[in-house]
Amino acid sequence: MQFLDIFMNYIFIFTMLLTMFIYSHCSKPVSSEKLLHALIDQHNQPTPSLLELLKETDSPHAGTFESITQATQLWLRPAAKERWQVSNDSTENKKTRLLKLFENLCLVQKVEPLKKSYTYAILFGSTLDDVRDRLSHLITLWDEGIHFNSLIILASERPLDTTLENQENLLNNNYQGLSSKKTWHFNGHFPTTESEMIKFVFEQAETPAAWNNIPHVFINTPLQKTNLNELRRPNTEDTIIHWLKEYNPQPGSILAISNQPFIGYQNAVLQKNIPQTFSIETVGSAYHSNESITSFFDTLARWIYNQNNIIQNQQAK
Repeated sequence: MQFLDIFMNYIFIFTMLLTMFIYSHCSKPVSSEKLLHALIDQHNQPTPSLLELLKETDSPHAGTFESITQATQLWLRPAAKERWQVSNDSTENKKTRLLKLFENLCLVQKVEPLKKSYTYAILFGSTLDDVRDRLSHLITLWDEGIHFNSLIILASERPLDTTLENQENLLNNNYQGLSSKKTWHFNGHFPTTESEMIKFVFEQAETPAAWNNIPHVFINTPLQKTNLNELRRPNTEDTIIHWLKEYNPQPGSILAISNQPFIGYQNAVLQKNIPQTFSIETVGSAYHSNESITSFFDTLARWIYNQNNIIQNQQAK
């Protein structure tokens, strides 16, 4: 019986690793332009891919994007939980099938930029591994000839999570695709917030020499007050609004860097908050981590919610 349990555990681990490999290496990249019509068509009607996922998940709706927005808010994680803290996932047994549906919605595969030159590159803050992934991806794009005039890092005063961002992980800077700076030495001071952590990662990493001539703007968004006068960590929208308010950037082209499955959601938040005098593309690497299916649903619900806000704002004009 013990042997059977061990064997089944190996089978489970092998299946998970195989799924991760397939969706990080075999999914075809898409352009950032395709994100704009992943959820809705040119008439703001839900796409067949979105309707197929709703059918698969038995999510009732009236066929309108507004009704779909209301229905999918049930996919959000509990308010007091971060996405990496939600592990009880009843849909993991459908993971392969759901990942294929998510791929149709541009939540899985690499998203590529359309142009070679941008006014701004925006790097979204996140957990330690995601920040390293995004920085590595931005360096790769630069090496491929995709350039920008200034680099905006949207970070915050979120306290670090010691389960993901502990001292051992901070010092282990051998992240795949991100070279360590040979001159870097630990000064004995560990970061305690997201903003400090991202500066720590930048100090560790070997970045292109040309970046020394490019302005780096670190946006340290403060903790936000809730209606109950409590403090919460800033979200993507808070960091964007803080950048706009504090720096009043001049119109130009934006290349934003995220990673899957967050690219569509963060693109929609940008589209909702950035003036139309800017052009916006959000790109990033393919899904290749152990993000749970719950995290996919949570992120998709947020994307749908923000996309619906964009539609409402357009109709109100």
